[in-house]
Amino acid sequence: MLFDLFADFTDFFGGRSASYQNQLKSIYDEVLDQLTDEAIKVGANAIVGISLDHDEISGKGKQMFMVTATGTAAYIPDYKGNEVKYENEVTLEKCQLEYTRLKTIHVVKHNYAQVENKWAYLTTNSVPELMEEVYKYYLSNMQYYESGMTASNTMQYFSQIPEPAVTAFFYSKLKSAEDVNVNIKFIKELKLVNYDHIDHVFATGNEQVKKTCVSILAGDKRKYYADDYWKLEKLVQTIQAEFATRSVVDADKWTCSCGKVNKVSHEYCKSCDKDQRGFKKDEGKLDDIISKLKEQCVRIWKTQNF
Repeated sequence: MLFDLFADFTDFFGGRSASYQNQLKSIYDEVLDQLTDEAIKVGANAIVGISLDHDEISGKGKQMFMVTATGTAAYIPDYKGNEVKYENEVTLEKCQLEYTRLKTIHVVKHNYAQVENKWAYLTTNSVPELMEEVYKYYLSNMQYYESGMTASNTMQYFSQIPEPAVTAFFYSKLKSAEDVNVNIKFIKELKLVNYDHIDHVFATGNEQVKKTCVSILAGDKRKYYADDYWKLEKLVQTIQAEFATRSVVDADKWTCSCGKVNKVSHEYCKSCDKDQRGFKKDEGKLDDIISKLKEQCVRIWKTQNF
């Protein structure tokens, strides 16, 4: 494309004039616009490898430029024109969502009873920062709403928390003797059985905590992995060694660890209500649990194609 320019393009001080620069910019813009039009005609939505070149022809006080623009017309699927995505771009919508999240956290941490007024948000968004407050609210209302919306909402809230975070939260609660059955309930219903966590808690806990671990092991995991077989097998061996028969058994009687002598026909001690392995009736029969865990080992072995 040819363009005429005035040859007199220097200002008083000999530098390039602003009007000359503006003319050059206008020429290049027009050439690029025409190149874009040609690309659109052939169905392209992008041009790659653009190259601009020019030749100068001057004489008799005039100057003429021949500008050439070349490029490869291309079609890029899902390309949205000149839209630019910045790595740290924050939209107004994101700001509003974050504001709502932070406000909810602030209100509930200030008064955990506010959980009741925030269920709509807490049951539809993952807010790990409020696990302790939601847990406390559940415990304070458990006797009144165990079968109602509070129980359902609490379970829904925890189900949205990333598994590593919610698993660590509930297993940390196992080390306390308080609310054991509540923690077992959540771990089992949310399928948070984790052999590594159980192994750690079992190794560091007292007898009651260890019995809790045995009860949890009878639950299901969300997903099983190849090395779960070896982890579970090790735990079974550890449990068997820990809860070996703790009573002295004679022909027709057995002596409990508490010192009470019982008839062989009596499965549980008449004094402390424990069996020969130290388990009470409501704690389950260890032999039955061990049998179930061994069956689980076999299933893992088969499904993981060893």
